[in-house]
Amino acid sequence: MSRMRILWILNGCGLESRVITGGPVRFHEVSRRFAGMGFAQHLMTTRGGDGMLGGMGCALPRTVVPASFFLKKEPCRPFRLWSYFVTAFCWRFFANRLPESDVAFTASDYFCDVVPAIAIKRRTGAKWIAWIHHCETDPKTRPGNRLVNELTYRLQLWSFRRIARHADAAWISDTLAGDEIEQRLLAFGMPAARIRRMWDGIDHAAVTAAPEPAEKTSDCVMIGVRPNKGLHDVVPVWREVLKLRPGTTLTLMGGMSGEAELVKQIADEKLPISVFKAPGGFLPAAEYHAKIKEARVLFAPSHEEGWGIAVCEAMAAGLPVVAYDLPAYRKIYKGAYAPVPLGDFKAFAKAIVKALDDAQERDRLRAAGAQAAAKYDWGAIAARDAAALRPREPEGEYGSLRSPRKIVVVSGSGEYPRRVVEGARAAGVERVDVLAVRGSTARATRKAADFVHEIGIGEIASGIDWMSRQGYDGAILAGQINPLSLFRSRFDAQTRRWLAELPSKNAHTIFGKLVEEFEKAGVPVLPASCYMDGRLPGAGLLTERAPDERESADVEHASRVAQDVGVHDVGQTVLVKDGMVLAVEAFEGTNAAIRRGGKLCGKGGVVFKAARIGHDMRFDIPVAGLKTLKTMRKAGMTTLAFQAGRLVLLDREAAIRYANAHGIAILGVETCLPPAPLRPY
Repeated sequence: MSRMRILWILNGCGLESRVITGGPVRFHEVSRRFAGMGFAQHLMTTRGGDGMLGGMGCALPRTVVPASFFLKKEPCRPFRLWSYFVTAFCWRFFANRLPESDVAFTASDYFCDVVPAIAIKRRTGAKWIAWIHHCETDPKTRPGNRLVNELTYRLQLWSFRRIARHADAAWISDTLAGDEIEQRLLAFGMPAARIRRMWDGIDHAAVTAAPEPAEKTSDCVMIGVRPNKGLHDVVPVWREVLKLRPGTTLTLMGGMSGEAELVKQIADEKLPISVFKAPGGFLPAAEYHAKIKEARVLFAPSHEEGWGIAVCEAMAAGLPVVAYDLPAYRKIYKGAYAPVPLGDFKAFAKAIVKALDDAQERDRLRAAGAQAAAKYDWGAIAARDAAALRPREPEGEYGSLRSPRKIVVVSGSGEYPRRVVEGARAAGVERVDVLAVRGSTARATRKAADFVHEIGIGEIASGIDWMSRQGYDGAILAGQINPLSLFRSRFDAQTRRWLAELPSKNAHTIFGKLVEEFEKAGVPVLPASCYMDGRLPGAGLLTERAPDERESADVEHASRVAQDVGVHDVGQTVLVKDGMVLAVEAFEGTNAAIRRGGKLCGKGGVVFKAARIGHDMRFDIPVAGLKTLKTMRKAGMTTLAFQAGRLVLLDREAAIRYANAHGIAILGVETCLPPAPLRPY
């Protein structure tokens, strides 16, 4: 199975980009996750995009095209529009530097992205997928310069006509703005079947893991200060806030444009508003998220939004959000923010003061915001995008996605690897080999494979070298490795160097590094849940006995604790009884954690297994089976609960029979998180 080749076109950043907008953020978050899914990627961008994305950590190979004939810096804001014309003309002189591609993505509807995409599609036959995030509003009502607004409105209509006519697909934001975009594309003749809704997201785990400040340094924070984001509302709203609550402070941060006059007005009126600009223009993600947490409330006076990444990040960071009641916010975050009528400065001030001083309102907004933000994790969103990209074949018994021809199962202990081998073969994979770990891989797994190559636990580098020469379409990591072997084994020199690079050592970092090295060797790592048809239970009760009232409350509490613990990559299993946490799985594994917790509670405890938000399903997916239930019975545990669709239940029928015979309840709990995939893409 050849790797799909993707060309990203992101030319809207001119010579220099002081503002990080939603399009580049989505590109970076999706493309870096695509890198772990077997895609070959290349980026076309301008000097401004190169600098901005480099600061964000983008490592894709790229071709930088001109945004000016002579200048190295943008002399004024209107020059950005001129730079678009320069790029739309000059990119063709760099076309021979671009690798061949199967799909060209435009990260925006800017004409400097659209023009190259049309030409590349015509010249090479590559498919063109256009991302559209935002719909320009009526120039007469939009804040800012009327002439500029009119011009940008007309240019977007020009792009929409070309996208409707030439693009193979348009992926548009799943918002009310997206509804309007869809209507415009349909009016320009684009078939509805070529229009797909896409989500934006956040790195939820990174936001929640960012350190909490020792103390709050500001009452409120505003992220992104531009005319259409409410720049002209800052001073009028803050005058009203200070009438109600003298001394209330505000920090302005994030991408800024046209803020010079605002800064002068703040200084002239001596308002308690500070401007934070990161050294070098960009903050590392952890520092950026920590900076957000230094405030108590997010002030969001934007007049138009396609989605609102800053709002979602603030909610995940635990900040109550006060915002204008925009259609996009109503659709996505309904009930999770304090809505204010557009342009009502006094109402905005009252809502801010209430969020700051009313503990009940503040806690309500924080809880609702945290729940809303948990739905939008980049890992799950990138997986959806990848699934939409992959070529499809006619429906068959095991689904519609094309199956790899030749894979290798990297096998630890237990029956899980054997089930993967059998499932892959049943799904039509022509050859399934096993890379066996000496002393761990079961005899039944070896017998099920077409070919077995054996290595010691410390010979990881040689195993990767062997796989790289076999031409595998993918690898699946399955089965257990004894945690103590990571401390007792002698590793080869290369593996020791890899482990030494890790700042912390847990399942996520160790296996993440392993996956990285697999990918470098040209062996894509597939989701560990692949081919486990019938072994990923959904929501609902699997057993005759249901949890009683106390156990149900413990399940709910354990679910919350498991998500909080997962952020820190500690473990996947939590034991609770009567609202008390008895044990949290660490490095010892599920069964050892169950035995440890059972010593504290007697009979009646709840075991909850969870994959964290944003969990990389290529490794360390939660697994339970008959052995788990037998350990639970000996320890006195009476309920096994897990996230629906995110746990592999081995020996399902035998496990349920055993649970019924011994009064153990097994329950899948519905969450907002996506299920683990059953097929590679």
